[in-house]
Amino acid sequence: MISYAARQIFSELAQYIWCDAVDIVARVSTRWGNELRCHELARAAHAALWALNRWRLDEVGATLSVVDGQLWAIEHSWLVYQIPGRCSTTQYAKRFLLDVYCPGRLPQVQLIDDHFSIMRGYEDSGKVRGDVDCSMVAKLTREMQT
Repeated sequence: MISYAARQIFSELAQYIWCDAVDIVARVSTRWGNELRCHELARAAHAALWALNRWRLDEVGATLSVVDGQLWAIEHSWLVYQIPGRCSTTQYAKRFLLDVYCPGRLPQVQLIDDHFSIMRGYEDSGKVRGDVDCSMVAKLTREMQT
């Protein structure tokens, strides 16, 4: 069965990036244990996904960015994939949330439509975290790219 979401909501490119995200996150070693946080994983995934898909994103004018905020009461980081309006008569941009370390849910990597009731709980803080371990991001990115 092909779901409604796969047929109607998520573009082929969004699904392709989600599949890449599942693949690169699966490459991350289990040795990290509880020291691995979503804040570093999201940034490493962003770097790896950008390297894999830059030309595809540029071709359609899409962006992929890291967002720091909260998921309900949990401090959390995730990615946002945004494509410009497809029709010359509208400025409507379609956004999808790509959560590579989804807390308390499986599968771990989720692609979520930017519909208010589906994305409920995700809140962008508008600020960039200042406590990100850049050396861990670099190590994770290398793992994802091998």
